[in-house]
Amino acid sequence: MARDLYVKVRPRDAKYFGLHENELLRVLKTLYGVPEAGDYWVVTFVLHVKEDLVMDPLTGDPALFLKKDAGDPDGMLGAFVDDSCMGGKKRFQDLTTATLDKFKSKPRVYDDITFIGVSVRTIPGPPRSFILDQTLYIDTLSRLPLSVGFTDFVRARAAFAWLAHGRPDLCCAINRAAQVTEALLSERHVKE
Repeated sequence: MARDLYVKVRPRDAKYFGLHENELLRVLKTLYGVPEAGDYWVVTFVLHVKEDLVMDPLTGDPALFLKKDAGDPDGMLGAFVDDSCMGGKKRFQDLTTATLDKFKSKPRVYDDITFIGVSVRTIPGPPRSFILDQTLYIDTLSRLPLSVGFTDFVRARAAFAWLAHGRPDLCCAINRAAQVTEALLSERHVKE
């Protein structure tokens, strides 16, 4: 915590905490709703990933971490708010049990999961492998008519920007769309 934070308990609830009149509770760990909660979580989690798991963040996305073993990938971890998605070799899986203990995490989910709009499906082996896709997210997208207004175009562009987080192969096309201004869009309508 960056500061001392105290909670005044309602008189009718004081008995549950063993408090006497005019006693307060001191907050020891940040909670949702406390401004520094997000910072506390990120600092604590990233410190664990870098120091305990000895993983390096990727240059293009600081929320993705890679663990190498003699230059080869051993495991990968992605973090989003207070969720994480990890995958790797047996040695990496064993190492990351410390993460489950440290953060009192839910039991691991293997095989088929959806994580921030990305579907992960395990393919039985040998060798065991998996498929990543955003099919459900992409299926909800719809084409814009050529007569689209700039406001609707900006909304669609924002949806594609979100998609680009998990699809670097689409980044170039999405960035080109991001360069369109209201003046350019109006000029295109006049020509057609």
